[in-house]
Amino acid sequence: MSLLVAACAGAKGIESPAPPDLGAPVDLASGGGPSPDLGAACVEGNPCTTTNPGECARGYWTCLPRPTCVPAQTEQTCYTGPANTAGVGVCRAGKQSCIGSIGPCTGEVKPAAMESCLNDSDDNCNGVVNEGCPDRVEVGAARALTPRGGSGGGGPFLVRCPANAFVTRAQLFFDTQSSHASGVRIWCATPTLVRAPTGYSITTAQIAPAPYLTQTGNRATQNGDVDCGQGGFTAGYRVDGRADSQYVFGIGLSCATGTVTLNGDNSMTLSLGANGVGSAPAYSGGSAFSDACAANEVLVGYDLRTGDWMDQLTAVCAPLTVVYR
Repeated sequence: MSLLVAACAGAKGIESPAPPDLGAPVDLASGGGPSPDLGAACVEGNPCTTTNPGECARGYWTCLPRPTCVPAQTEQTCYTGPANTAGVGVCRAGKQSCIGSIGPCTGEVKPAAMESCLNDSDDNCNGVVNEGCPDRVEVGAARALTPRGGSGGGGPFLVRCPANAFVTRAQLFFDTQSSHASGVRIWCATPTLVRAPTGYSITTAQIAPAPYLTQTGNRATQNGDVDCGQGGFTAGYRVDGRADSQYVFGIGLSCATGTVTLNGDNSMTLSLGANGVGSAPAYSGGSAFSDACAANEVLVGYDLRTGDWMDQLTAVCAPLTVVYR
């Protein structure tokens, strides 16, 4: 006799296993996201989407120990400056976290309100380096001051520095027999604007020939030498002397030291101040005069009328101007 055991589903005392719940969510511990279709095999590395914002939403599947959508990155680039300035000049994008929520943008460099003239960077990120910054200093157009002495006798001569140069030294000549001034000899220099990490300065370079020009009367003995010097920014700025309505009895030169100031708006201010170097040898005739250039001017030469001695003297000045980029 054989025993037949029938396994029937639902038979009393025997329980069937429950079918899997295909709608149950997958534990996405590394960022979350939609459940995969468990009816299909998990493919390691396949793209997926997490619940993170921004670039952190992109992810990839890892299948063990359970299917998980892992964020492909934990931060994203960011930039809060004006459009089209990131990557221009000094401007750079920053980074921000994008896991769970967007974090603050850190490490970005945005345009400066104004160029820094003390470097060679495009600080305002407009594609131009140091626009509006001082580029060089030039000597402007000559301007003759008040003639001293008479207008007759002797021939006219211009004892002037060439373009873009000014007087830094003068030798003075006299007719010792008749007690009159006789002539002048000048040295000239050109200015150069120099930029340093902390500011600007001006240096001078003597030009050739040195002396640059000499003009004297027929009777001439040197009786004075005023040298403003070549150390830094020094220049002649005033002519002193004595004269009456016919002749010049004294002639001289006074020197000044210049300073350079870069203002907050990148404009530049030049100023000259008397430094105590100078002299004006003279005989006793006539009345004393002192003809100074204007605040932003330097002496560029002397205009003379001279024959045996000096009949007329005129100081000649010119402005120093800043040329900007």
